[in-house]
Amino acid sequence: MSRRHAIALLIFAGGSEPSLPPPAPDAGARCTVTAPPGANAPAGPSGAGKPTPQVMVAENDVATGRLIEAISRSTFWPKTVAFLIEDDPQDGGDHVEAHRSPCLVISPFARHHATVSSHFDNASLFRTMEILLGVPPMNRGDAQAAAILEAFTDLPDLTPYTALPSTIPMDALNSASSPGAEESARMDFSEPDRAKGLDRVVWRAIKGTPPPWPEAADDD
Repeated sequence: MSRRHAIALLIFAGGSEPSLPPPAPDAGARCTVTAPPGANAPAGPSGAGKPTPQVMVAENDVATGRLIEAISRSTFWPKTVAFLIEDDPQDGGDHVEAHRSPCLVISPFARHHATVSSHFDNASLFRTMEILLGVPPMNRGDAQAAAILEAFTDLPDLTPYTALPSTIPMDALNSASSPGAEESARMDFSEPDRAKGLDRVVWRAIKGTPPPWPEAADDD
């Protein structure tokens, strides 16, 4: 999977909903963390001499692991929930469709090693955080959204997390002959969300084959 920005939403709070962490007396803090560099250094001339997509994903994973380890060894851990999401599905389509995106729920109250396959969306994520913070919905969209209750348990595990090192070499660089070099040279990397078709370049760089979804899906 190629993540452009790994975004962690950290909730130092608790709500009264069953299967969610208990309320914290000093609750109410929310922190949003964005982990660059993401895909702003693509394959091809635009990113020649820059880290490969594999390295950029590994950098984000290592940074995320260290962040969670630090929090898990702090006094905040018993009342912390971290939601780790993509800003959008940058790995392209899969065997179901092209809009799915993973969400990791990290907390002493999270069901460890569990996979929840129920349908949730961004509004569900906000609804869950609103319950944790004890604040009302912002509008009808999040008010009617299903909270991600299946990801939580009533029995917390306060064991600190130990971050894992990268399992790939972290010094691999793009070259002018990297997959998608010609397309990358025509892309706009002045700021995020301007490089149309970058997910196709990243797919070829990772998989070595053309992406399975039609080019028209890149406009969605």
